Amino acid sequence: MTFNTEERHLLDEWLLTNNRSVILTSEENDNFQNVATKFRKTLSKMESNGPTAKLWVQYFRMVTLIKQFIKAERSGNWVLHLTTIQKMLPFFHASGHIFYAKCAQLYIQDMLTLKDRMDPLEYNKFTSEGYFTIRWTSKFWSGIWSDMTIEQTLMKTIKSSGGLTRGRGIIDTVFLLIIVGEDIDLLVFLTGLVKCETNVYFKKCGRAKTQDVFYSSTSLNVPSLSHLILVVHAFTGYDTTSCMYGHGKNKILSLVQKQPQLQKAATTFLNSNATPKQVAAVGEQLLVATYGGQVKEHLNDLRYKLFVRSTKSTFHLARLPPTQDAARLHSLRTYHQVMYITCLMFDLCFILTMYRK
Repeated sequence: MTFNTEERHLLDEWLLTNNRSVILTSEENDNFQNVATKFRKTLSKMESNGPTAKLWVQYFRMVTLIKQFIKAERSGNWVLHLTTIQKMLPFFHASGHIFYAKCAQLYIQDMLTLKDRMDPLEYNKFTSEGYFTIRWTSKFWSGIWSDMTIEQTLMKTIKSSGGLTRGRGIIDTVFLLIIVGEDIDLLVFLTGLVKCETNVYFKKCGRAKTQDVFYSSTSLNVPSLSHLILVVHAFTGYDTTSCMYGHGKNKILSLVQKQPQLQKAATTFLNSNATPKQVAAVGEQLLVATYGGQVKEHLNDLRYKLFVRSTKSTFHLARLPPTQDAARLHSLRTYHQVMYITCLMFDLCFILTMYRK
């Protein structure tokens, strides 16, 4: 993309004289609107150069969305906050994160009707003055997310003198911890915590006529697989891992429960010293069993066999198992998720143990 002399002079002057504490958009200046239009046309032209160029342009737009989301939170821009989340919805659906897509859609619907349910003065502060973000100082670009604030304040309180980890402690008969939330992932984590704490409960908040429901660490009723529940949960789709079409969590959990060799293999995901090669091999073994393959059958061979079989009848291509390369990356992402959650669980177990003492 090339600029003429006038546009270059405009950009140089703007960089030298611009007030860095104010974020401007291209719509606020005709000259910059021309530059932005030229940039968008250049991107569109690059997309027509082939699939690789189109992929990189799409990646650029995804990264731009993340940057805009951070910008909205840091600067307290309510309109940009909602617009960015709306633009994220297609990516949530395309990547298989249906729950993110559903929750984001419900969030947008609630926020668009917020004006009808909120005091006008408070609504103006919330949307126009950036009160939807949390700030430690009045400095520009200091807004942070509410969940990040909770993490910083809560964890600091827990680990400081007089907090949970350094307090006087309480006895087992009066110790009770209730985790409140709507995400069923919390129940999975709770099941993984069964070894270190039994007086911990999960309260799933109800909506409208649906009542609140309480769960304990034994509610899933999988005592023989409690140590592998995180592995199965991450492997079948969670956060950075994709779900498998036609193969739900309960189906794969039942499969692992019936086959001791799969249980033994799945413990590799719990081994912090496992190599990428070992993780990939175990992941392929689980996928072959999930898609009905034979022991020691290669995933690519199974994929080809199922594809040939599918040509003889009506078949959805999404039901085919992934390739070995895709399975390897899926397994590594699963391993990363399990290690990350395990570390969080270890910290929570330690906090609960110290609290009891």
